[in-house]
Amino acid sequence: MKTALFTLLLATLVTHLVSAQNNSREVFPEQVSIEHNEAVRSFSGDFVTAHNVGSAQGSTMANMSGMTGNMSFLNILGMMNFVDASQNGNANLFSLTIEGDENTAGITQRGSGNEAQIQLIGNNNTLNTLQHGRSNLLNMNIFSNGLMHNTQQIGNANQIMIQGEQRTPLQIEQRGNGIGIVIEQN
Repeated sequence: MKTALFTLLLATLVTHLVSAQNNSREVFPEQVSIEHNEAVRSFSGDFVTAHNVGSAQGSTMANMSGMTGNMSFLNILGMMNFVDASQNGNANLFSLTIEGDENTAGITQRGSGNEAQIQLIGNNNTLNTLQHGRSNLLNMNIFSNGLMHNTQQIGNANQIMIQGEQRTPLQIEQRGNGIGIVIEQN
């Protein structure tokens, strides 16, 4: 009787262990001793977040400071990507999508009404962007590997539009008001 009971208990334990190993890799913050965003990065490789920054500061993926109305949206797919975003002012918007591995993006917005929408697809890229002033617009859709891209908009109502496959590093600086640049490569 004891042997049969022990065998039944052992079979039940093995069944639970095997079924637990076959479950999906979903992670709940209560189950881990690290922050939720860190758990998502560690266990899934996919990281998506949105920030609506009032007077609060800080984030796992973005270092942001600012006043009311600043927003940032991050959609990062891949491994070992890093984003450092800083928003100081009012009504700034930053949207970044990265698809690839080992990319680094640094975004700084100072002033009001600046908007940066960036899509970066590729590996081992470095992107640095500064918007300083009011109502500057940056729209980048970049497909490249191993390149460095730097953009600076200092002034008001400047626009940069970049589309296509990049084969050479970009360094663009706009100083003044109302300057427009469009670059299309295929």
